[in-house]
Amino acid sequence: MTMIVYGDVEHDSRVRRAATALIAAGFGVSIGCLSRSGNDDVTELDGARVIHVAVGKSRTLPGDQSPFRSPSRAFPGTALVSKVRWLAGYGLALRAWRSRLVERMAPADLWLGHDLFGLWAAAALQARSGGRLVYDSHELFLDAGSAARLPGPGRAMLARMEGRLARRADAVVTVNGSIADELRARYGVDPVVVLNVPGTWRPPATDPFRSILGLNGKSVILYHGALSPGRGIEQLVEVAETLPPGRVVVVLGDGPMFDELVARSRTPELAGRLQVHPAVPIDALPDWVGSADVGVVAFQATTRNNVLGTPNKLFDYLVAGVPVVVSDFPEMRTIVGQVDGGQTCDPADPQSIAGAIDRILSTTLEDRRIERQRLARDAGARFAWSIQAARLVDAVRGALGG
Repeated sequence: MTMIVYGDVEHDSRVRRAATALIAAGFGVSIGCLSRSGNDDVTELDGARVIHVAVGKSRTLPGDQSPFRSPSRAFPGTALVSKVRWLAGYGLALRAWRSRLVERMAPADLWLGHDLFGLWAAAALQARSGGRLVYDSHELFLDAGSAARLPGPGRAMLARMEGRLARRADAVVTVNGSIADELRARYGVDPVVVLNVPGTWRPPATDPFRSILGLNGKSVILYHGALSPGRGIEQLVEVAETLPPGRVVVVLGDGPMFDELVARSRTPELAGRLQVHPAVPIDALPDWVGSADVGVVAFQATTRNNVLGTPNKLFDYLVAGVPVVVSDFPEMRTIVGQVDGGQTCDPADPQSIAGAIDRILSTTLEDRRIERQRLARDAGARFAWSIQAARLVDAVRGALGG
């Protein structure tokens, strides 16, 4: 079977976990993905053969700045001109990638498309050489990122594409019950829920906050993931300005806000209160997450996907025993409540975030150590990857007819 993702697979933990689970179940797995280096390449990752397909130089690849999400002054011309140029460039790059992917990929008995553009390419490969089709919707695609801010006709076109392809798929998989309900209502499909939980957790082998960043004796408040607007990073930076001594906010990741955050961290009001570090390899991430004292997922209510989403980082924290501060949104509130894993907040209000952090850090170090052990045990039992992997494998086998 072959998985298709329009992006860089190395930092996509859901794609990598899925590949590992399917290989363990006896499937041979290849992954067709986007090469950001500008060169075609074939590598191996987690036992899967990875085919990196390049589209040449482009400013409009996934993860790049977008005039639909960033101030228009970051792009040449008027706001309208910059948006038109961005859309044209993104569309040309996407079509070129899909065409080259269809030329390069070997036939497979099943094509698993991750998110809408992965599904679009997977459907083209199915049309070329047959096989079954599975859709893994990592989020509400139409309500996330730049797609959520497209003009009405653009969103309508994507909705028709997603509905047509999702109904054509032999199975649909998604990340939580609320998003499954949305896809069911929109397209008449019946998704299988596979939560974004990590694999078997291990205690940190090192403490990178202290050994790399030199934060000895300080409580670490961590955000890790994409550095883009709408994820509560701006509000967390405001929290950092008011932190009492002995606490520091660490932002770990890459994205369009990285340079701005580095510059902010060097200002007098944030020196020693805010640290910014590039994204680390997935294999190293458990050491960083497990060494934090609080994890923050303060997504803003800017899109429906943000309100209903349950990102990887939420489960990364909980399974590692790290208490969280999360937006008071339905899915995240329920998940944290199931394991008594932290505090909710009004994500738009830095004082609410700061208060939730303080409630977690106000107990003694010994009490917090005991609570972390309890949380890791309870979250590890409730959110076991083995259960989610079995659901994914069953969905794929069902699509293949047993």
